Amino acid sequence: MSTDEWLSDEEIIGRWEQQGKERTSRSGKKHSADADDEGGTGDEKGRKPKQADILIGVADNAALFHTPAPDDDAFADVVINGHRETHRVRGRIFRGWLRHKYFELTGSACNSEALQVTIDTVEAKARYKGPEQPVHIRIAGTDDAIYIDLGDLAWKAIKATASGWQIVDEPPVRFTRSQSTKPLPIPERGGSIKLLQPFCNLKTSNEFVVLVGHVLATLRPDANYPVLVTTGEQGSCKSTLFRLIVRLVDPRSPELRSLSKDEDALITAAKCAHALSFDNISGIPVWLSDAICRLATGGGAGKRKLYSDDDEILFDGRRPTFLNGIEDVVTRGDLVDRSNIFSLEVIAENKRRTEAEIDGEFAQKAPKILGALLDGLVAGLNNLSSVKIPEKPRMADFALWAEACTRAYWRAGRFMKAYRENLAASVELVLEASTVGTAVRRFMQTREEWSGTAQELLGLLTPLVGEQVSREREWPKRPNTLSGKLKRAAPALRKVGIHVTRGGRAGHAGERVSEYQPPGVQRRRVDVDAVAVIVIPGRHAVDLAEREQAVAQTLDGDRDNLKTRQRSVDAPFATGEVEIPCQRALTHCHRHRFRDIR
Repeated sequence: MSTDEWLSDEEIIGRWEQQGKERTSRSGKKHSADADDEGGTGDEKGRKPKQADILIGVADNAALFHTPAPDDDAFADVVINGHRETHRVRGRIFRGWLRHKYFELTGSACNSEALQVTIDTVEAKARYKGPEQPVHIRIAGTDDAIYIDLGDLAWKAIKATASGWQIVDEPPVRFTRSQSTKPLPIPERGGSIKLLQPFCNLKTSNEFVVLVGHVLATLRPDANYPVLVTTGEQGSCKSTLFRLIVRLVDPRSPELRSLSKDEDALITAAKCAHALSFDNISGIPVWLSDAICRLATGGGAGKRKLYSDDDEILFDGRRPTFLNGIEDVVTRGDLVDRSNIFSLEVIAENKRRTEAEIDGEFAQKAPKILGALLDGLVAGLNNLSSVKIPEKPRMADFALWAEACTRAYWRAGRFMKAYRENLAASVELVLEASTVGTAVRRFMQTREEWSGTAQELLGLLTPLVGEQVSREREWPKRPNTLSGKLKRAAPALRKVGIHVTRGGRAGHAGERVSEYQPPGVQRRRVDVDAVAVIVIPGRHAVDLAEREQAVAQTLDGDRDNLKTRQRSVDAPFATGEVEIPCQRALTHCHRHRFRDIR
């Protein structure tokens, strides 16, 4: 509904009077109305409209619609001070607007019962008569454009297409706002992305390239969003960096929040903001790590609606998430794979500035920085279809988009080079945090291949970690627990040349850690299966002494227990069989095969 189609106050009152005459004519008798009992302004000569009728008439001025399932929420477009605003029918703003219009018309206040009846009626009209239309928070998209809610009083938006960007008064998409929404800086043209770099305190220029790609990803609608993680000592500008990034993508009050205590609180935060920024984190529980993974790449969650037994508040979407802390708070492999992690250095005392100084300088430069980011969005819309990445990382959609956007500032391939460096550093973080991953890596330092049961591997790894670590809760005490931890560490191990898979032989289920060789990484192989296999690389068969030595290394020095007999010796491929008492693995002996690979 355009502003020209809205009814004047006189027209609304005329409608009520006409409706009252029609009702009196149909009934054929008078109706007395008492203002206190009926909630209206009736007199003895004729029935005047009730308060609810007046409020419903006011609501006729709003354009009603509802959102798609699963939310199916009722919304209204209303004109306030000459511009269009979108509000939830059951929200605080729409209720206030109805009260205000009623007071303007009647000079008195409406009662709560009439207002509630009106809200219920308007919600039903929006849900059953209104069209279906999605509502967005801060970022929205169409087939050929990206829209960004400026958050200003006039409800304007930024429109970015492949041909450029501009500010528009009434975008074709609908935005909703919460009480925490704050306005973006008004973007200006002619800025450089390098204006942002002095505020970032990153170690290398490649880290800045990855950070810019990350910020540009948060401005993309309905996409996979990597998690931004910063760590460092006190005074390394972690919180300041997050506050400034939030001001460029989704300004909120407060700008930084404490970590959600449960998934219900996380759902509430995700439904009210585009970007979630959590400050000063000491650790992330497993449930929250999994929930953040779902926010990054998509997933649903729900909680029971208050005062209801069968209704739920549902969330099914993705949100950019920012995490910072002194320690390495993100260590689980699945979350690390979805994260861009930066370690910030402490700022020297002679280079520190006050918060007021930083805020003042940033406020001055923010319009041109945002304009430069919008130039990157335009480049991304232009370049995305032509960008090709032969070996795609875990967050492939993000990598393609960031590479396409950052070509506005740097040559092709610069982002992917920097991004792969960041991923490689993250792999080390996962392995350092995993006692099993660290033990397997140490175990394979002197081996090319090993294969056996999870029970055997547990017996071999436990002495390597020492008595103190083996008693910790994190260290597996059972073979099936070891198998689970191997699966979690497998992606990081694979990136350093150790490939873990499941396998089985002769009807026995087991784990298999098989060979893999990424570019520039030495190939090693470990099979955790029903039989232990040690592979010694070589062109021809080796003598028994070499075989004994290799097997002894595998069993951590049990050389004296070896009883070796050669079954056959054929070049270039030879096999042999060794009987080894595996006292640390099982109470009985296992048969171990070994072979030479040409």
